Amino acid sequence: MPPNTQHTYDATLGAALIGLTLTSILYGLTSLQTFFYYTRYYKDNAILKILVSWTWILDTVHTAIVGHILYYYLVTNYNNPPALNLIVWSLALEVGITTFATVAVQSFFIWRVWILSRRSWLITGPIIILAFIAFVSGLACMAEAFMLGTIQNLIKIEWVVGVKHGSIAAADIGIAATQCWYLHFSRTGTKRTDNMINTLMIYTINRGILNSIAAVADLACFLAMPDNFVWLAFNLIMAKLYSNSLLATLNTRNALLGRGADTDLEVTKGTLHISGSRRNRHTNALSDWEVGKPSTQGVQLDLVLDTTQQMTKEESGSHVSFAARVEGC
Repeated sequence: MPPNTQHTYDATLGAALIGLTLTSILYGLTSLQTFFYYTRYYKDNAILKILVSWTWILDTVHTAIVGHILYYYLVTNYNNPPALNLIVWSLALEVGITTFATVAVQSFFIWRVWILSRRSWLITGPIIILAFIAFVSGLACMAEAFMLGTIQNLIKIEWVVGVKHGSIAAADIGIAATQCWYLHFSRTGTKRTDNMINTLMIYTINRGILNSIAAVADLACFLAMPDNFVWLAFNLIMAKLYSNSLLATLNTRNALLGRGADTDLEVTKGTLHISGSRRNRHTNALSDWEVGKPSTQGVQLDLVLDTTQQMTKEESGSHVSFAARVEGC
């Protein structure tokens, strides 16, 4: 490590402290969103509830681990610069926890791609492979960190780190691009239905870009500055970004109702039926929908709404209906 200078502390303890601060803020958001989820969507199926619980538990453990990392460097080894080159056990474990949090959230979004693509392995398969590579390489990074023992030696596994973050970013981009593609071709031509789809696309793009930027920034800082903790600041917040992206997706479903179809909207437990005008120029997935009843083959928007509501018809014309299942949305 460099000698004991102010610059050394700024790039190591200072960067780690910034990471801890951001991590704590994002954990508060995770806890708040978890509370909102269980109070507003208590009728969701068990799988979704387990996923949310698992995500919050991982986030809680991750926050405690991050606290231990900073305690080790700031308190236990106060004014001990050589200790900054040591990899404490909690730092290695943090990599593993982030890996599990990432794969849990990505699995949820991959499932949505699977549904939107009508269970197409050709579309979903490459994304699954990327996510699996990220998971395996993440566990490999954790194991290597335990064995290498020093920050300086981490440069020996830079290729593993590169594969891990590259796969994470590629999977996120693939998920976002695929969902936007199918959402784009599920437009009905009615204003409020299309507004809902546009909002879903914006959320999807923002989620994918934010998580990808964090992964790429982590990798870039690690490769450019492997002897300090600037990369660690980005790594510490990655798990939180994924947790909040999942919970934000689940908690905004009711808000999207106000941007729905231009005609009759009926929401019942288990299925959402929306009728809207269809543009004749479309020759996409909408052509498979049947007039007047939900299609079993059409694109299914990933909305889950648990109450029965009615909206007044504002436009006339030929009508199509589609369904969004509660399971897994």
